[in-house]
Amino acid sequence: MDNEEVRLKIEKISKSQIDSVEHVAGNLIKHWKNIKAQEGIEGLEDAKDIIKYADSLCLEKNMRKNAVFSTEVDYNSIRVKDEDRRMPSELDEVLYFRIHIVKGYKKSLDICNKIEEVAQKEDLRKFIEKIFERWKVHKFNPKYKNLFVPLIRTASLEQIYEMINIVDMLVSEYNKIALAAYGIRVLTLRKEVKEIGILLNGFSLNYKDKRIRIAADEALGMIAEREGFQR
Repeated sequence: MDNEEVRLKIEKISKSQIDSVEHVAGNLIKHWKNIKAQEGIEGLEDAKDIIKYADSLCLEKNMRKNAVFSTEVDYNSIRVKDEDRRMPSELDEVLYFRIHIVKGYKKSLDICNKIEEVAQKEDLRKFIEKIFERWKVHKFNPKYKNLFVPLIRTASLEQIYEMINIVDMLVSEYNKIALAAYGIRVLTLRKEVKEIGILLNGFSLNYKDKRIRIAADEALGMIAEREGFQR
């Protein structure tokens, strides 16, 4: 099927939706050499299905292309919870693409919850560690700030204490204070109230940068409100 055949098929199906033809045909033409794409369009006869199919092709390609460090980290390394088989790498790529594009850690948390429901925790932890190391190599690009959510969610308590070194590195070596402050606020996702409280209190009372002290104080306030006690 060549470009012209793709366009003619869509025009035939979409006579009542002319405004959509150019957009949909253009999207499908990008994929027409792909055998699976050709087979997919051959089975479609409804305009709405054509539009949905075209959008899904482009969305899948974009997600996989832009998944966090997908060319540097093995996305096929996470096993399904309580099983030996591995999760499809495409699913991991889509989920970790979504983590870094959503705004706010609460939405990122929802995605992390979905991942944790089906993935082995230790595999997930090792995978996130590799993601974090690549983020470090890329000098902690702030657009990936929501990686703090799975990083802090999956870390052991011993690893959580490493946040002191991570914050120091972000502040002193990279001058990314806002990013460090964001990571501190994400610490509120942990359930170890006493341990996280001590860690945050240290930042709040002693850290050299005022913005970090403020972030830690805000995080302490969030934990106090959540747990229902007075500071």
